[in-house]
Amino acid sequence: MATFQTISKITLFILLLLLGVNLSKVQAQGSIFGMVTRSDFSTPTDTELSFYGYIAETDNELRLYTSDGADYENGFWYDDFQNFIGEAPGMQFDYIFFDLTSNESFHLSSLIEANSFQEEHVFLLPQVTPPATIINSITRVDGSSAKISWNYTEGLSYHLYRRSELSNGSFYRIDDPAGDLTSAGIIDSNYIDTDVITGSFWDYLIVAVDSEFRMGRPSEIMNGPQAGCCIGITGNIDGDPDELVDIGDLTVLIDYLFITYTPLGCPQEANIDADPDGLVDIGDLTFLIDFLFISYTPLTDCL
Repeated sequence: MATFQTISKITLFILLLLLGVNLSKVQAQGSIFGMVTRSDFSTPTDTELSFYGYIAETDNELRLYTSDGADYENGFWYDDFQNFIGEAPGMQFDYIFFDLTSNESFHLSSLIEANSFQEEHVFLLPQVTPPATIINSITRVDGSSAKISWNYTEGLSYHLYRRSELSNGSFYRIDDPAGDLTSAGIIDSNYIDTDVITGSFWDYLIVAVDSEFRMGRPSEIMNGPQAGCCIGITGNIDGDPDELVDIGDLTVLIDYLFITYTPLGCPQEANIDADPDGLVDIGDLTFLIDFLFISYTPLTDCL
């Protein structure tokens, strides 16, 4: 005779199918899924709910509801444990849910079962959690570093995560790669990521944590600038350490275009007219002369 749990799972799968949930994403080995209900028994819409999860009592790897293999649709949430690195049956998992409209939330914590499908329903409740943090800017510091800045709130610390822009999977914590949930985190309004690979783009995410180690709603994902040699604005063609743009830069550019054709140390700095293809030509020379001697038109930002 079928158990109640088996019947319940079959019923839930039928409901998922009827409600149009993409079962190709749900029905993978190691899937966790369930219904989401507010304290008034209503159901958040697809745009009202967000969640993220981590395993093994460490947030070194964080998966969002928008990560590949996870989603929230028509009142049902799901994720695939196999998308976590090193997951195994018996390991603790944690998912934190946030309703953007009712301001209710829920922290789901249990163990990964040794089967293909794990059913976990979520009942949102009024709870105190840190608010979502806004990442204000990401700027280059040098060729291998980027500065991430956000709106700091007194009494909170921050966990910062990163992933390749080419990925839609997990984020990985960079302020504490071990993912210690009880570490102080970042008690500041900015952080310098010193491990940015030149020529690559990164997505950043930040979560606020209060004094009781409660984790808040995630920030919006923000894409960082390509790590390169150009810093801030263009024009420092001769590599002046103080970023000064003057006649020395004009001399180097003229030499490159018309005399010795000596390769530029940082072609991005010489792309003063912001050519989308990065072409350095007479247009850049004209722009630089105009900036130095004629209209003093502000220089463009690095691409």
